[in-house]
Amino acid sequence: MTPAPTLIALTWIGSIVAGYVLGKFKGHVSAGIILTVILGPLGLVIFACLARTYAVKAASAQRLYESQPEAVRRAGYAYPPQSPHPAPDQDPCPPQSPPGGGIMAALAAPSRPATVAGAGAITDTPGCATA
Repeated sequence: MTPAPTLIALTWIGSIVAGYVLGKFKGHVSAGIILTVILGPLGLVIFACLARTYAVKAASAQRLYESQPEAVRRAGYAYPPQSPHPAPDQDPCPPQSPPGGGIMAALAAPSRPATVAGAGAITDTPGCATA
């Protein structure tokens, strides 16, 4: 065999293998093989434009969901994430220490937006007065 037909044959076989691998990733193994056998590298390009199947997307999302607790545990956060809203049996207005620098310190570096709760009282939590 001369170098040109050998190169063409190796390119065709390489595209078939790549079609199988890409088909396995997208969930269309047979379509990947058939397109690359018939059209060669052009079939591989066409096949690369096809969308992944719903089953493959769901399996990928499931693997990602299962890996999250371990990653969160390694990062040092509580899992599952805690709700920003207090539980029904928890006091919605926990006791707070008096501000160290008065109102000016609270305005200079607020930890969260303050709301006005009537009669001029400024609160961190809506409905909890800290006059």
